[in-house]
Amino acid sequence: MRGDYPSVQAFSDGYSLHSSEMRFYQQAYNPAPGHWRGSPLVADLTGAPPILLVTAALDPLRDQGRAYAAKAIGAGVSTTYREVAGTIHGFAGYRRVIPSAQIDFVAVLEIAAAMIRESLASTGIVSPIG
Repeated sequence: MRGDYPSVQAFSDGYSLHSSEMRFYQQAYNPAPGHWRGSPLVADLTGAPPILLVTAALDPLRDQGRAYAAKAIGAGVSTTYREVAGTIHGFAGYRRVIPSAQIDFVAVLEIAAAMIRESLASTGIVSPIG
C-alpha cells in the first residue's frame, strides 16, 4: 500500500479493479502505516515458505506483485512468478466471460499442484495430487 507504481496509473480505471474501489479497500482495511500486513514489501522474507505469485498484465497491482517477487527472490525464497498476459485483476473469477481466463486459471492451478508435489517429495510424503 506504499509506493508509486506505473501500473496503478495505467490500469486504475476501466480494468476491473478501479481506483475508487482501491481507496475503499485501503480505508476499510486501515493497516498501521508501514506494517508488513498492509505493505508486504516491508516484511523480512528470510525463511518464508515457497511463494507462487500470479499477477495480471492489465492489473493496477501488477508492478507491486513484480516488486514483491523480486524481493522474495532476493531473500532466497523459492519463488514462482507468473504474469498472465492480456488479462485483468481477478481474472480467475471471470472464467465464464473471458475465454482465456479458464485456461490461465488451470495453468496457475497446475503450477500450484507441481509446487505442492515438490514440497511433499522433499519431505518424503507421497503426494495425493496426481
